[in-house]
Amino acid sequence: MISTHELKLYPVLFLDVATGHKKAVLCKNDGSFKVGDGLTVKEVERWSNGYIGETGNEVYAHITHIQTCDDYPDGLEEGYAMLSINVYMTKILDNEMD
Repeated sequence: MISTHELKLYPVLFLDVATGHKKAVLCKNDGSFKVGDGLTVKEVERWSNGYIGETGNEVYAHITHIQTCDDYPDGLEEGYAMLSINVYMTKILDNEMD
């Protein structure tokens, strides 16, 4: 069964994903990621009061490859995964990316 997962990224990394410059994301691996699953990447900012809030900007992608420490024990720490992604849609609410 195909699932949809959600990741949150700070603006500099989000921008790279949204513009297609970054085609993989490193995240904690809870074991539920599968090739073909959907991924919603949300942009978040840390506000002056320490709260982390969503900006409303989002990228929608499919997971095309998953690399874990099982595949590359000298390169990835246990508990993390590198997800290769194919972005198929972006939702940008502000003009920062123009």
